[in-house]
Amino acid sequence: MERSTWTDERLDDKMQGIDHTFELMRDELSGMRTEMRELRQDLTSEMTGLRSDFNALQRQLIQVGFTLVGVLVAAMTALIIAVA
Repeated sequence: MERSTWTDERLDDKMQGIDHTFELMRDELSGMRTEMRELRQDLTSEMTGLRSDFNALQRQLIQVGFTLVGVLVAAMTALIIAVA
């Protein structure tokens, strides 16, 4: 295996390449952070919409339940009156 010597210029060139690579990675991460923030905001707004839909569904189910109980009570009252 050959042994190569590293001159100051060669080391400087390699370090500049490494610095450039780190700058590219930092820029890429910055873009990804921005994209993640946007996705998080979109997800938050979608979850807010889903919560309001589920709340509306819950209110409607409660109304249907009370209506069914009222009809059942009315039917039982009518049956008791008819039998008595």
